Amino acid sequence: MTSSSVSLRDGKKANLQFVGLQCAFWLAFFCQNGYAFVFLEERGFSKTQIGAFLTLQAIASIIAQPLFSSFAEKHRRIPLKRIIALQVLISIGAMIGLSFLQSSAIFAAVIFLLFGASFHATFSLVNAIGMQLGNAGYGVNYGVARGFGSFSFAVAGIVVGRLVLILGVRVIIPAFILCAAAMIVFTLFMITPPPIPDEIPRAVSVRKAYLSGAIDFIRTHRAFTGLGIATCFLMASHACLNTFIPDIVGSVGGNTADQGITRSIAAFVELPIMVAGGFLISRFKIHRILIFSSIFFIVKSVATIFAGSLGLLFAVQILQIPAYGLFFPVSVLFANMSTREGERVRAQAILNVLGMGVGYLIGNMVGGPLLDRFPTISVLLASTVFAVLGSAVMIGALAGSKDYSPSPLPINDSGSNSPSVKNVTQSSES
Repeated sequence: MTSSSVSLRDGKKANLQFVGLQCAFWLAFFCQNGYAFVFLEERGFSKTQIGAFLTLQAIASIIAQPLFSSFAEKHRRIPLKRIIALQVLISIGAMIGLSFLQSSAIFAAVIFLLFGASFHATFSLVNAIGMQLGNAGYGVNYGVARGFGSFSFAVAGIVVGRLVLILGVRVIIPAFILCAAAMIVFTLFMITPPPIPDEIPRAVSVRKAYLSGAIDFIRTHRAFTGLGIATCFLMASHACLNTFIPDIVGSVGGNTADQGITRSIAAFVELPIMVAGGFLISRFKIHRILIFSSIFFIVKSVATIFAGSLGLLFAVQILQIPAYGLFFPVSVLFANMSTREGERVRAQAILNVLGMGVGYLIGNMVGGPLLDRFPTISVLLASTVFAVLGSAVMIGALAGSKDYSPSPLPINDSGSNSPSVKNVTQSSES
């Protein structure tokens, strides 16, 4: 299906549905993740234990996402929305289980493993369904949808933060269940894009052996691989600032509600830049945008170190605009541009595994023990180091790049090359 065969009405409908899905996802994400640290501390767990639980959540997400994406690519007649709905339903069960948590570390570990394997593993498929609709000609604007997701996250930060202060941290349980149920509804009522044409699966089967190992994938997707490694370090930096925000806010005299306000400011300021992501790509080279954004991860980490008051910490969140706010939608679009049609669900999964999975895992594993033994500045220094590493990898991988397409596939049995994807990343010089 091409854009010419999609009506304007269907295009608007697809955009509104994807906006609704993004909003519901980020509302639920905040309810589950925003106060997980506070919830577990209230149950008597140490920072090291909490870091371990969140690490297990990340590991489960890392393992589950490739499995779900591989299943989706092998069973393309099953719409992604049904897979997403099932995962979210499982996460609701995990949240109900969390309501019975007392002080059992084993039970907590199982619950967060379930969260990682279900809810957090939907992240790449949510992005992939947007890319599918866009590639099918529905004109889905990912930046706008993701921007509204940030707006929802910001609203959740203010509302849930106030509710936690008034009613206690257990309020996150019914809040998550409500938002997750809304996500299931939005998902199931979404337009189902047509399945990938038959010739694409044939090309995929031709390259099974060719891309069966990580070395082959790296060799044929160098730009994407560089982005993935850089994303891993940048998200480790982001995790140090995000997961341990209770300690960071507390170090400058803030309370539980201030934690929500801090997250909300960061999410609010993301909205305009996420909406403008597509426009920026049309005006500037995409690799320059990614490099520029990676440098601001360093700037934000350093600025947080010198934020000696709650007001300054609030002000530092403005740096979320050129850092995470710009990086996130552009990296998703880059993953779609730099891989072939039959690989794009898997590409979103890999990017999310390396970023929200491995990156968060590293950040949580490092941050928790640091905060148990050293002052808060230790985790801020760790965030800075990770940001420097991520920016260095990004510059090394993408600086001077002109073509982000994967290497050509080998000639198939019929003697013709498998379908190629037009390099759509060419844009005007900045």
